[in-house]
Amino acid sequence: MEIRAQGTSPSNQELIDNKLSLVGLLLRQENEGPSSEISLQLAAAYLQEADLMSAASATQAAAEQSGDPQIYLSLAGMYENLEFVDKALETYEVLASLMPGDPRIQEKVAEFRVLASDRAVRQRWLNSNAIILRHE
Repeated sequence: MEIRAQGTSPSNQELIDNKLSLVGLLLRQENEGPSSEISLQLAAAYLQEADLMSAASATQAAAEQSGDPQIYLSLAGMYENLEFVDKALETYEVLASLMPGDPRIQEKVAEFRVLASDRAVRQRWLNSNAIILRHE
């Protein structure tokens, strides 16, 4: 279905198309029930909208529905970027159970356990991320 308002610029049309796609995916999910495929498509649509919280929520649903370590890895990165230390730790711990012995995951679990338990270290980490974001 194409809806085009007269005189809309391509960027406005893209916004309209993204919203329609999102609504279509939500209706599909309601009709077909939850699936990792639809959840991943929803996450991508939310990212297009710059709705990071909804994208993380949809990615979490996809990870839980599929058990796919790659989706959990993406989710952990999202939580890390959002500076949700506790959620990142939970996700890295799930990954550690899915990928036992992976040294990268073990390092992340150890790092986020410290961040979750030590407020001073967490604050320094948050401050260093804020400095990086200001310079980008």
